[in-house]
Amino acid sequence: MSTVLFNDYPGLHNLQIVSESGDPIEGAQIKIYTKLAYDQQEYDTWIGATTTDLNGEWVDPIIVEDGGTYVVHVEKPTEYGPISVEVTT
Repeated sequence: MSTVLFNDYPGLHNLQIVSESGDPIEGAQIKIYTKLAYDQQEYDTWIGATTTDLNGEWVDPIIVEDGGTYVVHVEKPTEYGPISVEVTT
């Protein structure tokens, strides 16, 4: 099965983390879950995790299988989120 490099999927800056005013969020925690695991509240079974840099970009990409449905969970305590977004590759 093919894989997807999950950091800008499906295009450049699509998963950049910014505030409501458009300012980048540095140091946000990002975790990727399968939709099934997330829906079953299996929060200890993430596929991959990373943080954001000073531009709100992912420090490390996370590789997932193509054709799946995933939940991107983002949080920076006291500053941003938590926000969860469903993405199908």
